[in-house]
Amino acid sequence: MGASRSSDVPLPARFACSLNTANSRWPTVWILVGVCLVLRSLTPVLADVTTWRSLGPGGGAIGSIAVSPSDPNIVLAGTVGAGVLRSTDRGASWRYSNQGLLNRG
Repeated sequence: MGASRSSDVPLPARFACSLNTANSRWPTVWILVGVCLVLRSLTPVLADVTTWRSLGPGGGAIGSIAVSPSDPNIVLAGTVGAGVLRSTDRGASWRYSNQGLLNRG
């Protein structure tokens, strides 16, 4: 992966399938839309559609998202069939992080 992608997008709430907040110290809200779009908001107001940023990673189906409870810069995205993507910069860039994981397909 390694590519960066960020753009303002409206929040298509009816297609949202996963929601994650880092924790109360960091008000960032992450949302997974459809199969491959990760959005991030720096304000925890879901109705404020102007604050959402598209962060990729693109190129595949994403089934889940998790943010490190101790470091809001670390975000993991579980793909459908391709392993785990990891971001260490709040979703600005993504890399596969599959070393040590077993294929349970």
